Amino acid sequence: MDSPQTKVVARYTTDYYKDSPAIVRHKVGRGEVIYFGTFFTKENTDQLLNNIPLIDPLEFWVHAPAEVEVVTRNHPSGEIAIFLNYTSHSQFVEFKESVRNCLTTEIVAGKIEIEPYGVRRVQRV
Repeated sequence: MDSPQTKVVARYTTDYYKDSPAIVRHKVGRGEVIYFGTFFTKENTDQLLNNIPLIDPLEFWVHAPAEVEVVTRNHPSGEIAIFLNYTSHSQFVEFKESVRNCLTTEIVAGKIEIEPYGVRRVQRV
């Protein structure tokens, strides 16, 4: 690898690929590209995900349980988030800052309930 932005993380150890790069990281702008030169298994995917710095874009302003899907969209007047509860029981989402309920225009903060199979749409204020 000729670029100073490129780092070989792992090399193959056997067969005709021996000593060739297997995992390579390359810095691009403020991010990076990871080349993973093999097929994915649960084990190697777990290892990969545990060794790269992932930033949860929600962690600073909301906590949502894994059972709730969160979809975000950028809007000129502020980020919009849609929370989808796919379970047969209520789920609770906790906002760390005030948000506007897009249906009622009410400003809410703290813990809110999303009914079974319910949806909430909010906008950061």
